Parts: sequence; C-alpha cells; structure tokens
Amino acid sequence: MAAILAYGFSKRLAQPLLALRETVSQMGRDNAHEVHAQEQGAQEVRELAQEFNRMADRITSQMHQLRKEAEVRDTLLAHVAHDLRTPLTSIRGFLEAIRDGMVEGERYWWV
Repeated sequence: MAAILAYGFSKRLAQPLLALRETVSQMGRDNAHEVHAQEQGAQEVRELAQEFNRMADRITSQMHQLRKEAEVRDTLLAHVAHDLRTPLTSIRGFLEAIRDGMVEGERYWWV
C-alpha cells in the first residue's frame, strides 16, 4: 500500500516537471516563439515556469529585432548597390563612346 501511495505521490510531483521539460525541449524547434510553460505544480515549479516564460518572451523579442535589422541591412545593401551601379553604367557608356570614336574633343594620353 505504501509503495502505491509513494508511486502516486511521486507521479503527481513529477508531472509538472515533466511538462516543463517537454516545453523546454520545444524551444529548439521551429515554433519556439509560440512556446510557453504552464505555471502549475509546486511553488518552485511555478516560479521556474514563470522565469522560462520571461526568457521565451525575451528570445521572441530579440528574434523580431534581429529580423528587422536584417531587413534594414538588406534594404541598405540594395540601395548602395543601385547607387553604385548607376554612375558606373554612365561612366562605362562614356568610355565606350570614347573608345569607339563617337566623342570628339581633345585627346588625352589615356585614350
């Protein structure tokens, strides 16, 4: 009888920890931003679940910030590439015109 009671009591105590462990293992998967622990069980387990939820919220916030920064970086690189390409295309066109003899004027030593 004591063994059955001990088993039931240990199962009841371990259940919130097992649920928290499962939640923690889900953090590494694709849906990490949706993971939150249920705050149940003994006081210590509830406090641990609360801290885990705070950590998950901070990670989610940081992931959003990193995505925004990546978008800004990509936009900046696209603009810089465009701004560099535009004058280079113009310069290239002038150089081809000079090389082909389509432009008249003073001759320089590099032509």
